Amino acid sequence: SGGEPHRPPVDAPIIDGFRPPDAPWLPGNRGLEYDTEPGEPVHASSVGIVTFAGQVGGHLFVTVDHGSGLRTTVGFVEQVLGVTGDRVSTGMVIAVAGDTMHFTARRAGNYIDPESLFWKVRVVVRLVEGPG
Repeated sequence: SGGEPHRPPVDAPIIDGFRPPDAPWLPGNRGLEYDTEPGEPVHASSVGIVTFAGQVGGHLFVTVDHGSGLRTTVGFVEQVLGVTGDRVSTGMVIAVAGDTMHFTARRAGNYIDPESLFWKVRVVVRLVEGPG
């Protein structure tokens, strides 16, 4: 469901973060752009059903419906694995990356910051004085 934990689709660094446009028709970055290595596996961020796997405007995309109005899309990939209707689990390989890979999330059709879906681990460091 849309409430399941999500993980980043790749382990690569983010080179362009979420920058929502001031209006739907204006430029911005509606997702996260990752600096991937060609051939790197791209994973499903969480459980769901593939609702699209194919080409749009000469580029390859895979969209997963996670329920509760939440859909994520990996795009500008080198290869699509799987087909529409496939059930996916968190971490399942759904595509193969090229030089970069784009990841978007939409809730009820509106783009949201995909990083808001990822579980954050907060590390608290406490300095203690050691002996002597």
